[in-house]
Amino acid sequence: MRVAVVALVAGITAVGVLVIRRILRIRDARSQLHRLAHRTGLDVLPSGYFRVCISGTSSGIGKACAEYLSQFSSVSVHSIGRSSVNDSFVDLTEANSIRECLNKVERLWYKSSENPSSGLDIWINNAGLFSSKTPSKVWWPNALAPAFMAEDMSYRFVANHIKSRMLRFVQVSSRLETKSDLDKENMRGIIASALDESIHFTSTKHYADSKRAMIYHTAYMHQKYASSHPSLSYVAVTPGMVNTSLGKSVANVVLWVLSYPLRFLFLRSPIEGVLPIMYAAFGCPSESGVYTADQEIIERISTTRDSEAGEVFSQIMRERFNSI
Repeated sequence: MRVAVVALVAGITAVGVLVIRRILRIRDARSQLHRLAHRTGLDVLPSGYFRVCISGTSSGIGKACAEYLSQFSSVSVHSIGRSSVNDSFVDLTEANSIRECLNKVERLWYKSSENPSSGLDIWINNAGLFSSKTPSKVWWPNALAPAFMAEDMSYRFVANHIKSRMLRFVQVSSRLETKSDLDKENMRGIIASALDESIHFTSTKHYADSKRAMIYHTAYMHQKYASSHPSLSYVAVTPGMVNTSLGKSVANVVLWVLSYPLRFLFLRSPIEGVLPIMYAAFGCPSESGVYTADQEIIERISTTRDSEAGEVFSQIMRERFNSI
């Protein structure tokens, strides 16, 4: 009996410590975001000074990013997601839907007579899917759509001769990309099999592969524009393991609900996931072609990653968009 009581007290104490640690980390993230906002002028600059597009704002980190930035009058946020509450309803598995979104953004910030100071400052590609019975549904929002958006908006930026602003693309990746074996030699085969909807899978490998493809693509885009258009920059970021609905689609509903306390205790909260993305968007040095985590550059992917693999992926992506 005494042993059981001691074990119960120890268990309650351990849980209490974890809860306090989680609360303190959330508070610390909010504090760091406050300092970042003050350092970059988000809290003092004129209304609409920054223009930001964020994809994947229907839930999770993307929604938290949009809510965080919306508290500042200096930031105009254009939210992109799969629900009607977003500024642009976009199906990231459908090419025409993606093109219409890009046309809308160009009309809004590049062509509108109401915006004499044309331009867009930051594009955050956050949308993603962890797993699906159909691999193509993982590849489209995780890699193909973000790559197309980055390339298309880069082209529009150059074509519109925007000289008064800089444009940064923040590609939200994942540390799980280290589990991928994707390279320029096997890329076409892997993606071809993933886009064949008659092939089903149960592993998370396609998620890791798609996130690595975006790392390669970020390195490629940096190499492509580094000399000719230094006002364009490309950064990849990992927000860490965050408690969102990313894996909900493949989880048992009952287990998903019951696991909430564990996910709360051991995974980052959405606001903690916002911090590294905001650092990549606003606080990171203007250097392009880097990979960031929390508030530091963890890798200069422009030199460590194979930009030729990124070019191969770019070709695959454009072939897919032109064929649809």
